[in-house]
Amino acid sequence: MRFFTAIFPDGKVSAALREERQRLLAKPAGRPSNEFHLTLHFLGELNGQTAQRAAAAVSRLEWKRFEIEVNGISIFPETGIVFASIGKGSVELSALREAEARSLSANGIIVKEERRYHPHITLAKKNSSILPSEKAGSVGTFTAESLSLMSSAPGVGRHLHAEVLKVQFR
Repeated sequence: MRFFTAIFPDGKVSAALREERQRLLAKPAGRPSNEFHLTLHFLGELNGQTAQRAAAAVSRLEWKRFEIEVNGISIFPETGIVFASIGKGSVELSALREAEARSLSANGIIVKEERRYHPHITLAKKNSSILPSEKAGSVGTFTAESLSLMSSAPGVGRHLHAEVLKVQFR
């Protein structure tokens, strides 16, 4: 099973993201709005014992709540992924990500990232039907209150995510 860590926006921001996705895409597609999330680390395939070590590492993280502003919609040109960018909160996300990588490493899990971290929320994957001239302003702001360790299993047409562990921020 594959695993990743993520922060989920609140219902209000998720609803705004769903509206922006529907407004921008000729054929609205992509993940259900209750699955919008900011990935901190993709951990890849983990066996049961390694997943338990990942959960232990994530559970040791202590972090303060912080505000995250979700900005305009864009596309990663190399992949065609449609995403919402992050403004305020990017520095905190990067610091949390680094702390998480240290905790995972201390538990024997080395995270190898091939691309520079670009905090974002994916709206749709490889969808060429976005209207290229359209851009949204600020989608909304939410408080990051927790970090989740998620499992990801193949499903019909998409991966099915399940929360394994949630760590509340102070």
